[in-house]
Amino acid sequence: EFAQVWYILKGDFKIDDNLYTPGTMIFHPDPHFEGQFETATGGEILIVQYPGPTTGGRPIYAGRFNMEKRRDIAEERTEL
Repeated sequence: EFAQVWYILKGDFKIDDNLYTPGTMIFHPDPHFEGQFETATGGEILIVQYPGPTTGGRPIYAGRFNMEKRRDIAEERTEL
């Protein structure tokens, strides 16, 4: 139920039927929802999560952003 802002640093990303390229900022209002996400190039996205202004939902960090080292790609969700 949190909100997010994404800033694409590198790579091309297709979300639903829209193509997003470096320099694009994407706002995900609360409650947070992401459409079908694909990339043929890989890339880097700066993600800022914050409590939802209408839901009050808090970001989920445990096991997602507070890791000591990156998980092996086989352990990541790649079907999205």
